[in-house]
Amino acid sequence: MTRTFLARGLTAALVSLSAAFVAHAQSRLSVDIPFPYTASKAAMPAGTYSVTSDLGTGIVVLRSADTKHVVALAGHLVEPSLSNHAPALGFTCYGEKCFLARVWGGDSPAGVEFKKSPAEREQMASLTAKPKVLTLKASVR
Repeated sequence: MTRTFLARGLTAALVSLSAAFVAHAQSRLSVDIPFPYTASKAAMPAGTYSVTSDLGTGIVVLRSADTKHVVALAGHLVEPSLSNHAPALGFTCYGEKCFLARVWGGDSPAGVEFKKSPAEREQMASLTAKPKVLTLKASVR
């Protein structure tokens, strides 16, 4: 009886701690993106987006304000010393084609970075000039 009570208490404590960690590791942002872009394999139009990122899993979800365009991306954590502390989205642009490269949540010094898609690698191979790196400020929701 005591073991069961203790096991249930420990389980409840672990669930509470896990929920608190996940809630803390997630950030919700809003950003206006003034140009069309590619996120992984998805072509996304210019517009206002809500961005939810989970630093625990590296999952980032972008949803247009009209909810017609949604994409979920898996990335990897960028070390705090390499990331920006302000909430922002980073893009790499090759001429007129821009690709989402990273997301910083602002509530943590870490961010999420995405690997280059086949379309981006193709743009890199055909480019003669240096690509532009753009950073768009986001607001915390």
